[in-house]
Order: sequence, then C-alpha cells, then structure tokens
Amino acid sequence: MSFTRGNEPAYREAMVERIRQDVARLRRLYETERVRPNPAANCRFCSFKPLCPIFPEGQELFPPARRTGDARGGVEAGAREPATAGGGAR
Repeated sequence: MSFTRGNEPAYREAMVERIRQDVARLRRLYETERVRPNPAANCRFCSFKPLCPIFPEGQELFPPARRTGDARGGVEAGAREPATAGGGAR
C-alpha cells in the first residue's frame, strides 16, 4: 500500500499492524533463541560472524560424528568385512 493524502488513515493502520507483527516475530525469535542466518543480509558488516553457522568461525569446533551404519553395528559405508580363513562364507 502506498501513501497518498486520501488513504492516510488506512495506510497508518496497515503500518501499525505490520510493525506489530514484526515486533511479535522478533520477540518470539528472541525468547526461543532461534535466529536463522540470512545469507541475503549484508553479512559483510555483521558483528555476529563469530556466532553465525554460515561462517567457519561460527561453526561447531567438534561437530558430532556422522556415521552411516548397518544392522551389524555401525560398519562404515563401503567398508569391507575382514577376510575369513579359507575365503568362504561364515
């Protein structure tokens, strides 16, 4: 909605509602501590790079190990079973 002299009351109400929604959204993000990085933002000037997961300095120092396993107890994908004596099946 654009502002014109004739629609000032409607424009004002629309802007007040938009600001209410923005404040409510920011309050929810603040309370839940769930702020998602926005790569479209002007990151070059951001002072939160050390905390941001988009940048290397904001990523976990020791990320949890990601293992692919099977029913035999976590054998890595592509790993081979040790050879048995005689080369036959067990």
